[in-house]
Amino acid sequence: MTERQHSVLAMILVIMGLYIMRISAVEVQPLVEGDIALRAEAIASSGAWMDPSEHTVGGLSSVVSPPLPSWLAAVGVMILGPTEIGLRLLSLIALLTLLGLTYLVSGRALSHRHAMIATSIVGLSMPMITLGRQISPEIIATCMLMLAWWSTLRLAGAADTRTRLFFALIYAVALAAVMLSVMLLTVIALGLLVPVLLQRRTLSGAVFGLALGLGLGLPWYGIMYAHHGSDFILAQSIAGTAATLRQGGSSGGPLDIVLVLITASPLLVSSLVWVVTSLRWRELLPDRSDGVLMTAGLWFVVTMILGAIGSQSATSAIIAVLPVAAVLSLAALQDSMQRATPGILLLHLGSIAVTACTTLLVHLRAVSSVMTLATLVAAMIAALVLLAATLGKSRRRALAVRSTRPVIFAAVGVTAVAAAMTILVGNPSAISGGRKVALRLLEDTAYARSFVYLHHGAAAGTSVNAQLTWYTRGWMSHRNPRYDFTSLAMPPGTVDDAVVLAGIGSPWIVYFHAGLPKDQIDRVEELLDNNYVVDEDTKHYLLFERRLRVTSDE
Repeated sequence: MTERQHSVLAMILVIMGLYIMRISAVEVQPLVEGDIALRAEAIASSGAWMDPSEHTVGGLSSVVSPPLPSWLAAVGVMILGPTEIGLRLLSLIALLTLLGLTYLVSGRALSHRHAMIATSIVGLSMPMITLGRQISPEIIATCMLMLAWWSTLRLAGAADTRTRLFFALIYAVALAAVMLSVMLLTVIALGLLVPVLLQRRTLSGAVFGLALGLGLGLPWYGIMYAHHGSDFILAQSIAGTAATLRQGGSSGGPLDIVLVLITASPLLVSSLVWVVTSLRWRELLPDRSDGVLMTAGLWFVVTMILGAIGSQSATSAIIAVLPVAAVLSLAALQDSMQRATPGILLLHLGSIAVTACTTLLVHLRAVSSVMTLATLVAAMIAALVLLAATLGKSRRRALAVRSTRPVIFAAVGVTAVAAAMTILVGNPSAISGGRKVALRLLEDTAYARSFVYLHHGAAAGTSVNAQLTWYTRGWMSHRNPRYDFTSLAMPPGTVDDAVVLAGIGSPWIVYFHAGLPKDQIDRVEELLDNNYVVDEDTKHYLLFERRLRVTSDE
């Protein structure tokens, strides 16, 4: 290996070390990851890889999502057992592959240094740090998209038929994997093949890769439809609606994904600046002969639009944007330096600097209110505009040249600090406490083999908490006749006294209150106070034990 390859490998391994650090401290999340984990466990125990609906908690509705993440998790469970690291093992390997492919692809459009920076930004960005330490279908799909992109680039440059067929085979595997991870992103995978389809020399290889990829990716959908008929389509619709409701509704609007991109890493704001400035100055657009940047630009725009109009959370949707956003950001900075356009370069650098300062203030919790933060941001922007207006053209050029490297490295540093703090302190949006509650319930199985699960939300798919099910070893699965639970659902965001009182009589009541204000949590405690005592009080759960049992034990 060359010295450059050693440095790239070392950087990627250091980043992966951050992901592995304290990974078991992150509990299995009750939404997407929990559903994948329960499906993977059913696959590992039953051997039903294609259709484990008879062995899963939710039946058909729990197995209608694309199966590849669950397959990978099942393999990890078979290797390391039903643990957090076992579930996430192959997802981490997919992330490692994604970082390597990001460097390989970005290296075709950027210098070695900038390609390394782009790779580090992808690995250290906040959405990647958040979802990369869980099982994430979006990360697996994005890894396969990067593999498809790299294979089409190699296919376009292949000199002989055998080599073209080899890279067409890699593309086919990547296309099938995207279809079996996040079906919506298949649009991007198919679009990546268009340049090689338009060349006579690579047409046969491209058609072979397309046909084989569809042949590998579509059979699972055909098998599920053959087994369940129209119920499979209906279950997909119901599961999609339930997932949206469980995540608190659809994304926060078209600007939500833009805000998530900006907060992912300060450097990525340059990709948005590039889009805006390219609409005004068309000469900033990449040349048609530059296939990497043309593809990156189209990929960026399409995925941002899909994320803005889609129902999935912006944090999940942005994952597929991050690699191309990093490439475009560094390419825009590199192009501005080469063109010697100080105005455009200062616009990029100023945007990065303001975003970096804002990110640092937020993560250091140095600002107490949103209004104060907005005032500081406005002041920083005004100061930069005033500085640029007062300087002459030659001084602006000198300032831009001197500031480029420090601003880029500072942005990378802020991204790394934010990533490290998230790992050490924990992600504030992560659901926690299910493991502690489940262990307490398991300790008491000699006396109590049932509990009431009290929660908010009457949508389909909310009656079973996947986090609790995982940590209670399937207690909430209704598959083990020795254990049972009763689900009591209150309206979202409100406390229904009658529903709470209906649970009285059970030896245990588990109350899941994520996102609820304290006064409503206190109301539930007040209603149960005469009959129950709080045994465990975690961030998102309350475990109530019946007072008669506590007295008899004493």
